[in-house]
Amino acid sequence: MAQESDAQASLEAAAQVSLGGPGSASAQQEQDRLRRLEESRWPGLDRALDPIEQSLGRFRENTGLALSFDYQALY
Repeated sequence: MAQESDAQASLEAAAQVSLGGPGSASAQQEQDRLRRLEESRWPGLDRALDPIEQSLGRFRENTGLALSFDYQALY
């Protein structure tokens, strides 16, 4: 029983750190949104992605679900 309690306590502690924290998905989405308000290094790419972002915004408004795509690029 004590072992089960320790495991539950560990899970709860991890959830408190990660849910809504600086590494959470919602925090990443907000950071990305704020970055889009800054001066763009690639305005052409931003214009190409605008329709996709608008569609995702409408989807979020209609369903309450926030979808995003995360990628890494080396240039």
